[in-house]
Amino acid sequence: MKREMTDKGESMTPSGEIGVIGLTGIRESTLIRYKPDFFGEEKEVQIEEWDHCQKEGSEGSSYEFISGGIHIWYGNLKLKKNIKALFANSGPYIHMLFSIRSDRFYTFDTVGKTAYKFSTMEHNILTLPGGEVSVDLACSDQIESLSINLSPELFLNYFPITNPLFSRFGTSIQKQIPARLSRKNLPIIPKINTLLHEIVHCPLNGYSKRLYIEAKIMELLAIQFDQFEQLSTGPVSAPLKSGEVEKMHQIHQIISENPAKNFSLKELSRHVGTNEYNLKKHFKQVFGSTVFGYIQKFRMEKAKEMLADGTLKIAEISRQLGYKHATHFTAAFKKYFGYLPHKVKAFFLIDFFEYDLTLLFECL
Repeated sequence: MKREMTDKGESMTPSGEIGVIGLTGIRESTLIRYKPDFFGEEKEVQIEEWDHCQKEGSEGSSYEFISGGIHIWYGNLKLKKNIKALFANSGPYIHMLFSIRSDRFYTFDTVGKTAYKFSTMEHNILTLPGGEVSVDLACSDQIESLSINLSPELFLNYFPITNPLFSRFGTSIQKQIPARLSRKNLPIIPKINTLLHEIVHCPLNGYSKRLYIEAKIMELLAIQFDQFEQLSTGPVSAPLKSGEVEKMHQIHQIISENPAKNFSLKELSRHVGTNEYNLKKHFKQVFGSTVFGYIQKFRMEKAKEMLADGTLKIAEISRQLGYKHATHFTAAFKKYFGYLPHKVKAFFLIDFFEYDLTLLFECL
């Protein structure tokens, strides 16, 4: 992606002046303009880059991957000032956004007002038109997100277009108008977190890497479509107030940052100023799982990541995840996945002549 900058490295407005503009709920921000070039015409055209930056206004790391019809961007940044990023899109595309830690607003030039808002641990799928799209990010100690942009042609290969629940979104894609798959953003569950980690840290190269990433994107889409169907066909709950939703996100952050601690409902409730009844009810409404069910899923998915990494022994992993005895961890892992922790092995057999990939998991 190309960015217009001044000689001093500052971002420029269309008129060539350093931009400080007003935002909804944000006093002022620096303007950055992007000219996306997301999709190469050939699958063999592939770009991958890690960028560890420390520039005026932001510091942290980002990752970008581009391969015909697929564009992935991951960022873990600290913003010292408010940012408005303007994307002058050359054509429509599908935008899968996973907002891990951040609040952001999407505005379209065809709408002229804030259209969609994302909060921490939320995801959704947007169809973005050609023309100008702006994303507003507030000054923050940490902003972490991953976006996957797909060409409409590639996305429609996986889209359940014959399912009536998806007809509205399918029509928006065909008419090239901005829309989101789910009117309510969906929660990022532990399995999604694992898939995002696997995409960013894929160990393969070349065409094999593309096959691996495309397979992971298909898994993500399957989970997103399933969550959307459950939301659309399940009982309708009264929407929570923003303050209650924020409390549940605080609970989620406490759980994520303290995987070794065995919390009680009373303790978690006291942390955010609610009661146990509301905690149980509201947490399930926001994240689709009970508190303890979520803790168990989070620990097991985290354990699988750590085992696949191969740097820690099972005893140390069990300790870091709050188990007093490795045998208790092993039993919980086998109950959750159906196989023992030491059987987590991935073998990547690559035929470099045929560009073929076979991924075998030994799960016996």
